[in-house]
Amino acid sequence: MTTTFGWDQSHYDAPMSSRDGIDFVTHKACEGHRFYRDTEYGPAMNAARNLGIPVLGAYFVQHPGTVSDQVDYFVERVNADTPWWREVPWIWQLDAERFSYMSRAPSLSEINAFGDLLRSRTGARASSVIVYAPRWLYGDTLRGLKYELWASSYGSNPAVPYRQAYPGDTSTRWAAYSGQAPVLLQYGSRTIIAGQTTCDANAYRGTLTQLKTKLTGSISTDPVSLP
Repeated sequence: MTTTFGWDQSHYDAPMSSRDGIDFVTHKACEGHRFYRDTEYGPAMNAARNLGIPVLGAYFVQHPGTVSDQVDYFVERVNADTPWWREVPWIWQLDAERFSYMSRAPSLSEINAFGDLLRSRTGARASSVIVYAPRWLYGDTLRGLKYELWASSYGSNPAVPYRQAYPGDTSTRWAAYSGQAPVLLQYGSRTIIAGQTTCDANAYRGTLTQLKTKLTGSISTDPVSLP
């Protein structure tokens, strides 16, 4: 099986200056009820696009509570800072973690409502909305989730190049929870990518063409990229 590797970034990371075999990149755009905007989102995504990263995307940290204002904020920032997003295979990454400043994690109904409204306002395919909702936080409480899972499991979390840190396509870190197998796995937060350290490394079990087809619904004839 061919594995496709990616990097989800935030303001802790510098814009990419080399591709280093990475085929998908997402970056934090904003968070909550107009709680926070990552000003590095636009520059970082434009850098990734200019390097020819074939699959790009944005992520939003969902806070508990009302959904419509948060979706508005997310779409507003993506349209303003990456107005070209419809021109590439795009991942809408919904980060449903609970951080210390939150009263609770987003509920199943809130996550589903966010995804539904996001699709309504952007025309996104359901398969392009992926929910970062780790097993260590949600366990099996997300049965009934309408969107696919982006799992998180670091193992010993070594500070090594991202390919070296990958546990493999048959690793138990890919195990199903909440009734579904994750489509993406964040397998380390201290990996080395394109010369940068403490990077969040991710994997998709399949070819780049398969990932692009999943996101867009179109069969791509583009060749699978080489490292």
